[in-house]
Amino acid sequence: MKPFWPVDMVFQIIQRWMENPASYPNRGGHPGTDFTLPVGNKLYAVWGGKCTFAGYRPSSGYGREVDILVNDRWLVIYGHLSTYNVSTGDMVEWGQVIGLSGGDPNDDDPIDGMSGGAHLHLEIRDQTKPQTYPLIGAVDPEIWLATDLDTQTDVSTDIVTVITDYINIRLDPSTNRAGVGRVLYGMDLETCGEPVNGFYPVKLWVSSGNGQYLE
Repeated sequence: MKPFWPVDMVFQIIQRWMENPASYPNRGGHPGTDFTLPVGNKLYAVWGGKCTFAGYRPSSGYGREVDILVNDRWLVIYGHLSTYNVSTGDMVEWGQVIGLSGGDPNDDDPIDGMSGGAHLHLEIRDQTKPQTYPLIGAVDPEIWLATDLDTQTDVSTDIVTVITDYINIRLDPSTNRAGVGRVLYGMDLETCGEPVNGFYPVKLWVSSGNGQYLE
């Protein structure tokens, strides 16, 4: 079973793990993954666990923050929220809405944190690793999100490369081939029909908000 995608799939990643090292000299690069989305959109618990913190730490730069401890190992940090749906000490479930997005420095919210625009900062820290700078145990969230947490895979080192000739993901079987999301290893795909020009159509289940298949 894979972690739940933290935002609706229509929202894109704007900054990845360890990008822009000059902007994060104490960490060696961006320590998480940023998703761009307007203020007020749902944020989902990527896995069940205990909320160890829901509040504001001025020193973190994350504004309103929710931390969830998963499997007594992974600390999942959500930064730049506008609203909390959980409290410190709560047990949360896979896919549960834990809050709403924020981080817009142009609104009247005084607790945006260090943010240049509305977005979610997602950071995953492995509590079995040294909790010291520069990484503080942080791992690549995209690899972590694509990992089956029911296995013993070490997501900080085990990376799987998948090669395919063709994949088409769209909203309907029309000629519209506009992309609707990024496919990562570990997302559940299934064939849905006879091959066309030698290629099988597939369905991809994503957290699209209304629980639909994208074909």
